[in-house]
Amino acid sequence: MSSSAFGDFGPLTERRRAEKARQQRKRIMIAVGTVCIIVILIVVGGAALSYSGKSSDEDDGSHGSSPAKAKSNGGGGGGGSHPDMRAVSKSIKVMCAQTDYKDACEKSIGKAANASASSPKDLIRTAVDVIGGVLCQAYDRADLIMSNDPRVKAAVSDCKELFDNAKEDLNRTLKGIDASGKDGLAKQGYQLRIWLSAVIAHQETCIDGFPDDEFKEKVKQSFIDGKELTSNALALIEKASSFLSSLMGSERRLLADEDGATEPQSEQALANDGMPEWVPDGDRRVLKGGGFKNNLTPNVIVAKDGSGKFKTINEALGAMPKTYSGRYVIYVKEGVYTEYVTITKKMTNVTVYGDGARKSIVTGSKNFVDGLTTFKTATFSKDGTDTE
Repeated sequence: MSSSAFGDFGPLTERRRAEKARQQRKRIMIAVGTVCIIVILIVVGGAALSYSGKSSDEDDGSHGSSPAKAKSNGGGGGGGSHPDMRAVSKSIKVMCAQTDYKDACEKSIGKAANASASSPKDLIRTAVDVIGGVLCQAYDRADLIMSNDPRVKAAVSDCKELFDNAKEDLNRTLKGIDASGKDGLAKQGYQLRIWLSAVIAHQETCIDGFPDDEFKEKVKQSFIDGKELTSNALALIEKASSFLSSLMGSERRLLADEDGATEPQSEQALANDGMPEWVPDGDRRVLKGGGFKNNLTPNVIVAKDGSGKFKTINEALGAMPKTYSGRYVIYVKEGVYTEYVTITKKMTNVTVYGDGARKSIVTGSKNFVDGLTTFKTATFSKDGTDTE
């Protein structure tokens, strides 16, 4: 049989192949359509269940939603259980616009903030909280400096102590923020700024302790972020009244003057007698000028001539009971006391007074040129911080 006898089978084979291809495409389209329908049913069913569960939580007070959920839902309205992060971002931008380092402010708070903690007070707390991590990195870098120069070694040692002081002041600030109510942050702002200002001082003191060389420049660069974030937190607390009012929709407190005009009420940093409000009444009476010494009964007397219980101030401080409550008063009689006095953090409510600036004198000879840091040259200090 010649090959031409199979000539008609060529077109037939092609038609069969085309038919099979069409059938295959049809089966694929049917399968894809079925899958899409199933997915849609699952999504719709899940959404319905979610909505039903949420409604039951909102309607049934016994199963009660959390205060945060009730607040974010507007008291039972629709919507998710957390505020929109876009609203949080907007709040951050409004707040950070009042700082000197806006980019650093938005970046640091934006990373740490979340929708469940989105009130202005929460964001201010976040602005303070992020300082700790940045300072830890900066002090760690300072601690890694290796040098045979005694001044550099002394500076590194000081930085360790200063880091502990900075952490303590940051913790005080955070506790102060947590303890303040919605409207109390502005009231506590004065004390909060004192603690934060000390944090900046600790950073500057660490830097200043290094000689003017490459080490000092490296340490200075390490603290740039820390100082910027601390500065931002100070600005946020200082402006707390204004942006708490604008973001939370609360009414601004106004103080009417005699002509009927109004002006924003400023926070009372000091009482009418010029002293901080937190000073107890008993101490307030003692600290008021005039009969200061007459109002004090010393626990111990220090006298260079031996007429007192101790001859040095440090001996008197060392004898202070560890569990003493109340104010511990040390009277230093006239004389020149060559010693370096440090009142530690554990020595609370200590008052030291003498017979006058030119009679009861505390002196020493430590000097920066001797290889010491300025931080360690004070003759009278509180944990290494100069005092008056």
